[in-house]
Amino acid sequence: QIVVAMASKEVAEKATVLRGEMADLRAERDNAREATSAAEADLSHCRDAFDAARAEYDEAKLAAVQMEMEVRTMAAEDAQAQLRGAMARAQVEHLRAAAAKEAAMQAELVALRAERDAAQEAKSAVEACHNALAAARAARYEEELAARKEMEIRIMSAEDAHAQLACARETAEFAESALAATQADLTAERSRRAFFQDQAQALEEALRETQVKCDNHEDALRMSQDCLLSIMEECQCPISHSFMREPVVAADGHSYERQAITRWLATHGTSPMTGAQLTNTLVVPNLIITRVCRFLKRGRVEDEQSEASTPNPQEALAAAPGELLAAAAWRCDRA
Repeated sequence: QIVVAMASKEVAEKATVLRGEMADLRAERDNAREATSAAEADLSHCRDAFDAARAEYDEAKLAAVQMEMEVRTMAAEDAQAQLRGAMARAQVEHLRAAAAKEAAMQAELVALRAERDAAQEAKSAVEACHNALAAARAARYEEELAARKEMEIRIMSAEDAHAQLACARETAEFAESALAATQADLTAERSRRAFFQDQAQALEEALRETQVKCDNHEDALRMSQDCLLSIMEECQCPISHSFMREPVVAADGHSYERQAITRWLATHGTSPMTGAQLTNTLVVPNLIITRVCRFLKRGRVEDEQSEASTPNPQEALAAAPGELLAAAAWRCDRA
C-alpha cells in the first residue's frame, strides 16, 4: 500500500508538473502569436514606407526629366533668338547698303555739293549704325547674362533634385533591407511557434496517457475496496454482526464468534443461519478466519494511523486486486 501510495503521489506530482508546463507553453504560444502580429504590423509599415519612397523617387525622376526638357527648350529658344537677331542685322545692313548705293547714285547725279552732304549723311548713318550695334551688343550681353543666371539657378535646382533622388534611393534601399530582416524574423518566429506546438501536442499526449493510468489505478482501487469489504463482511459474526475476535466453526459449517454461538446453543439446538437442527453442539476454532481477522484488524489500525499522518488521505490508493488475500495467506503460512 505504501509503494502504491508513493507511486500514485509521483503520478499526481508529474501530472501537476505537466499541467504547469502546459500552461507555460500555452503562455509562450500566446506571446509568440502577439510577437508575430507585431512583426506583421512592422512588415506592413515597412511596405507602406517602401511604397512612399518609391512614389517620391518616381516624382523626383519625373521632375528631373521635366526640368531637363525645360532647359533644352530654353536653349533652343535662345538659339532661335540669336539667329533672328543675326538675320535682322544682315537685313538692316543690306538695306543700309542699298540706301547708300542709292544715295551715291543720287550724289553722282547731283552736284558735288550734294555729294558732300551725302558723305555727311553717310557718316551720320555709320555713327548711328555703330550706336545701334553697340546697343544691340549691350542688350545681347544683358540677355546672355540673365540666361546664364537662370541656367545656374536651374542647374542648382537640378542638383537639389538629384540629391533628393539619391536620398530617396537610400531610403528605399534601407526599407528593402528592413523588409528582408523582418521577413527573416517572421520565418524564425513561425518555426519557433511550430516547435512549441509540437511540444504542446507531445505534452498533451503524455497527459492523456497519465490520465489513463490514473483511471486504471482508480478502477483497481475500487475493485480492491470491494474485495476488502466482502472479506470484512465474511469476518463478521452472523449473530452479533460484529468483527470476530475468536471465530469458531459450528456443526452447520458456518463460522461464528465463540461467545455469541455459545449463548445461542445454550438456548437453541438449531443453526442460526439455516434454522436446521444441529447434529451436535460442538464448536471448532477456525484458524484461517482467525488469522485473516487478525491481519485485517492490524491493517485497519495501520490505515487509521496513516490516515491521521497523511494531510490528504484521498491521494492514497489501495493495493491491487487480490494483494490483501495473498498477503493474508502468506502470513498464515508463516504462522
